[in-house]
Amino acid sequence: MKDWKVRYYKSDEGECPMQEFLDTLKEKDKKKIQTFIDYLQEQGIELKRPHTDYLRDGIHELRIQISTGQTRALYFFCFERNIIFTHAFIKRTNEVPDNEINRALIYKNEILTKYSKENIKEL
Repeated sequence: MKDWKVRYYKSDEGECPMQEFLDTLKEKDKKKIQTFIDYLQEQGIELKRPHTDYLRDGIHELRIQISTGQTRALYFFCFERNIIFTHAFIKRTNEVPDNEINRALIYKNEILTKYSKENIKEL
């Protein structure tokens, strides 16, 4: 049962970094990432390592190994049962780079400024 609603951040200009990342991948890698997203959607905050990890300031990472390397999809929880994916990238260092976390925080702040529990469905 999918109790959580998964949404992707979109800019005012209509850019969707998460979807743009997915569009660059092979079909089998997209399917694998979608499987992990579906699992997160079912488990929500109960899903832990090795599949997810908490980074900082409310930002989490979905950890997925695909053919091109370790992939991290950053997300946060908001307005009860919503999971908002900000963006994804191929991890090339031991730690998640601060600039990636900061990027997710910028997107998170935009979402929390523009949307409420009542209108998050518009995202």
